[in-house]
Amino acid sequence: MLKLLILGNGQPVQMIINSFLKEDIKVVNVEQDRTLPDTQQDEFAQYLSDKNIGLNTLNNLDDADYDIVLSMNYNRIIQVDKFSDKILVNLHMGLLPMYRGNNANAWAVINGEKEVGYTLHEISDVLDGGAIYYKYAYNIGSDQSYFNAKNAINQDIIDNLGKVLIAITEGSILAEDQKSAEFVYCAKLRSSDGVVKDWNVDTELLLKKGYVFGKPLGTGLKFSFKGKSYDIGRIEPIQGFAQSIGAPGSIVYMFDNKMWVKTRDTAVQISELECDSEAVVIAKDFKIGMRLNS
Repeated sequence: MLKLLILGNGQPVQMIINSFLKEDIKVVNVEQDRTLPDTQQDEFAQYLSDKNIGLNTLNNLDDADYDIVLSMNYNRIIQVDKFSDKILVNLHMGLLPMYRGNNANAWAVINGEKEVGYTLHEISDVLDGGAIYYKYAYNIGSDQSYFNAKNAINQDIIDNLGKVLIAITEGSILAEDQKSAEFVYCAKLRSSDGVVKDWNVDTELLLKKGYVFGKPLGTGLKFSFKGKSYDIGRIEPIQGFAQSIGAPGSIVYMFDNKMWVKTRDTAVQISELECDSEAVVIAKDFKIGMRLNS
């Protein structure tokens, strides 16, 4: 039986532990990077206790018995030399070698990539730079939100992570070096990054931000107008709207509780607006000719 130490926290860790029930894997300890807020910590500790899994700090794990270390949802720098005789792997939410760092899948979408996913890689002294064991890529559908991609990613983790970890320890999966590959490091996104402050950008960028920040997983794509903050429930391209010079941010057309807003190149259709969690009747708050930049 494979004995596993997990560096991680919260619901993602519980998801993978549940998935290991059908594999020949025993989770012996979980090391948190931080204490969870309020009752979440008690619930997490109780969950581990119910499954006879230790909840420790690294300082107390010198004598622990395990074969491999898995890092997931863990935000501390890992001292590799502390585990010199162990296999160390990290589950990175993003497709390496290109997208390293925080919110890698979101930045991939914003940069025009058509695939998102996760990577299982060796932990090294270079953040997200270790050799790659396994990747899962999900092709983004034109009518989907990140919710669809996240579900597919989680399902692959549930179905395959345990098998891959066993294969790594058995030596049947060899890691592929990424030292010569191009890469970027991504910054952590903030909710303020999802606020449209300037409509003088290409339509495609606004659509990508809608995908990334869209609810239920995101904090919402928003804009402010006359002192109010509006949540955009749906943002879409407009078929047939030609590329043209205009007044970005201006409302050029309205119908059926939808409005068309000019961008740098074409325009976007906005609908399902909310303000203070209440549905907005667009015709009451907006008129053709108004400029949302003001």
